[in-house]
Amino acid sequence: MASGIVALLAAAVLWGTVGPAQLLADTDVAPVALGACRMLLGGLALGVFTVRRAGLRTLWRPGARLWMPVSILVTAAFQACFLEAVDRTGAALATAVTFGTVPVVSGLWARGLDGERGGAAWWCGTVCSVAGVGLLLVPGEAARADAAGVFLGVVAGAGFGTYITATKRLARHGADTATAAPVSVVCAGVLVSPWLFAAPDGITEPRAVALVCWLALGTTALGYLLFTRAWPG
Repeated sequence: MASGIVALLAAAVLWGTVGPAQLLADTDVAPVALGACRMLLGGLALGVFTVRRAGLRTLWRPGARLWMPVSILVTAAFQACFLEAVDRTGAALATAVTFGTVPVVSGLWARGLDGERGGAAWWCGTVCSVAGVGLLLVPGEAARADAAGVFLGVVAGAGFGTYITATKRLARHGADTATAAPVSVVCAGVLVSPWLFAAPDGITEPRAVALVCWLALGTTALGYLLFTRAWPG
């Protein structure tokens, strides 16, 4: 139990570096193209350590094969929308909005699918999250948050909250979640890969290459590896 919590916290710390790394690199790469590179390289690297032939077969079990497309779609949405939100609103705001939305959405899924009732802490957190996002959109005298960026952060958070739910459902149907993670990431990368051809500018610059390597190997491959070890379902 303790090791699982440590692994989950470590994954959260790694994911928390995505926005700052993106801003520090200061590249001209389109965020969605960056996300495609991150998913393709990171998913392949993760798959080297986790994918097993027997595990692949479990993804086609009844029930599991219904949740795999969901996992792929929301992974693509999370990656693309979060990087775009960081580009529009900055790392701190995008991260706060995105990961403030995650427990709200995962809690709603738990209630809708399993009838779980959120406790007082969940309701308090949900109210604070919704109120916080609303306050960000209130016009101010000095500055105003980019509404599209905030919306993309909410979509990214909803995507990751749904990914958590999909992972739990896959595990419940007997799927190997350690195999499902890289399959979802790589397939999501393929979905958004057309952006690499539509907006390839800057992708081969040294700063962009270094950023892609960190996002793919550090925050994606290692981050998802820790996540699947900590929360298999």
